[in-house]
Amino acid sequence: MLLFKTDSDLDFGPVIREYNLEVKKELDFRIEAENMKEVSDLLKANNVRAIIPKTIPGLITSRVLVMDYCPGFPIKDTASISRHSVNRELLLERVCQSWAIQMHIGGLFNADPRGGNILVSTAPEGDGDGSERRRSTTR
Repeated sequence: MLLFKTDSDLDFGPVIREYNLEVKKELDFRIEAENMKEVSDLLKANNVRAIIPKTIPGLITSRVLVMDYCPGFPIKDTASISRHSVNRELLLERVCQSWAIQMHIGGLFNADPRGGNILVSTAPEGDGDGSERRRSTTR
């Protein structure tokens, strides 16, 4: 609201109305489950190596979202990145590809790209190039 004080001609009404509509969607986990599937399909179709947790059918309601467990550690855990010899360049490339594909090809926007929502996978399967611990897991 500081901007409003400096420029009284600014009208934030449309922004607030749009936010109010969208935030309701964020609070419905059935929509979140659909979004996760859409992102997963989009990344696969564009050959981006990322793990999107699968949701568990029958256990999703507007207030509950159950998904499979993906072993890993937060992307901001630099000690684990070093300990696991993560290829940082590959990791950054995959995270950037993931967001670019979502926004520029899929028209999707993830408003919560924080360290807790991006994990570095420790799953045993990998690319066959020794990067099994280097895949990004995004929510």
